[in-house]
Amino acid sequence: MSIIEKTLKLESVHKAIKNKINGTPKEIAEKLEISRACLYNYIDDLKSIGAEVEYNRTSQYFFYKNEFDIKIVIDKTLLTIRGCLKFIFRNFIKHNSNH
Repeated sequence: MSIIEKTLKLESVHKAIKNKINGTPKEIAEKLEISRACLYNYIDDLKSIGAEVEYNRTSQYFFYKNEFDIKIVIDKTLLTIRGCLKFIFRNFIKHNSNH
């Protein structure tokens, strides 16, 4: 899974928590098309940046105990520039290593 795909999954976990999507952790993970273990890994990632995530066993949903929000922006232009630079650098290294 690419870093972009992981970032988008993190965002979907965040939205599930923010919207209090109902279900057991396993069911929520299935709705997000990830494993239960991955769900908890993403929750740990959110906690590492300040989120206080809890699970309500009675109503069966995750929620934020604190005011927490993230905004994920993927700039296609920046990705394109980085991709081109990587391509140029890789070819530069290959070219210069042959001499």
